[in-house]
Amino acid sequence: MPTPGKYDLLIYLHFNGPITFNDLENILRGNILFEDLNTQILYRHLRELIDSDFVLKIPLSAARGYEYSLNLENDSLINHISFLLWCRKEGLDYNKILTPSTEALILNILKSDNISHENLLQTSNISTKTLRKHVRNLIDSRFIHIIRQKPMVFEFLVNDVTLWYLTMKGLPVPNMECKCKDSISNMDANRDISGSREIMDKLIKLHIYSSTVTEGNTASNEDVERIINDLPTNLTPKEIIEIKNTKDALDLIIEVYKDTDLNIDLIKNTHQILMRGLIKEAGMFFASPTKRIVGSKLKLPSTNKMIEYLMKSLVSFYDLNKNHIHPLILGSIFHFLFVSIHPFKDGNGRAARLIHSFILLKSGFPIFAFNPERKYEYFNYLEKGRESDISDFVRFIIDEHRKILPGKQ
Repeated sequence: MPTPGKYDLLIYLHFNGPITFNDLENILRGNILFEDLNTQILYRHLRELIDSDFVLKIPLSAARGYEYSLNLENDSLINHISFLLWCRKEGLDYNKILTPSTEALILNILKSDNISHENLLQTSNISTKTLRKHVRNLIDSRFIHIIRQKPMVFEFLVNDVTLWYLTMKGLPVPNMECKCKDSISNMDANRDISGSREIMDKLIKLHIYSSTVTEGNTASNEDVERIINDLPTNLTPKEIIEIKNTKDALDLIIEVYKDTDLNIDLIKNTHQILMRGLIKEAGMFFASPTKRIVGSKLKLPSTNKMIEYLMKSLVSFYDLNKNHIHPLILGSIFHFLFVSIHPFKDGNGRAARLIHSFILLKSGFPIFAFNPERKYEYFNYLEKGRESDISDFVRFIIDEHRKILPGKQ
């Protein structure tokens, strides 16, 4: 590829902008892949990005030409950058995914729960050899998998990569309600059970116990009860702070959910309360090259700027899907994406479960909780969702939530 494509330009502008055309060209020629780039094609790609309102052309003083920078006020651009950076982090070639013929195949696959190789061949107007190449690329990029060999049938996968792709394209999550029909049906009966003060109090204590113990707190249900009522326990000072903070953060969620929509400030404020006195970076996004999730293969975003893009795209994902998919699915997927971004230094799982509860409360469902004795299954399903498809994670979350509710078995 002698000249970078327009998506490569977005990445270069992300790392180097604002920048003049000559400086951009020189930086690109410093890459051995682009040392023979075509200046006219490069400018044409830049012009396309300007016309799409993704790039700003800014006049320099004294008629010295122009600088080019990303238009960070454009939500669509943020969603594009998030997808590109996520692919880059995962070692995936976004240029192969974003060719017109590959994207046409993706749209065909999204039109049904699954589609055969023969149907794709008939509707795509490309040769068998070319289709085979695109299909292999989509399998390698975790977009589809084969669910039957003869005749060959494909299914679209819903995972971190494809969720960022769908958000970038403004497409709602497909087919999840069919996959989770029984789980949703069983849980729907619990809508509005938190209307009474007595049940709400039980749900608050369940959430605090469930979420803190999942992250290593040694509290019992009785300990949570005693701390809420300012009675002594044998827990460590850190464990007591974790429980009190979770209670205060949950009180904020309950106070604002009716009149507030999901936004970045709410997420940061919730985390600030959750982690006050525990880390100095409470309420602040935090990236580090050494940041890891214990036991996970996931590579985390390495810069605060990338986290900011992804969190804005996560809110875009919520806004795009809140009127299109069931709130039980929406909350579970938001939970999955949040912990996959891991935006904070610590407390990410607890913050995810609090915002999950916010999403559920807005639709009349009870605060989220699950049995912390199932935490290893929880972590395994998260990992499986990143490697292939999140359907099992979503079903697990909905089913375990229902099982732990007051009076449920």
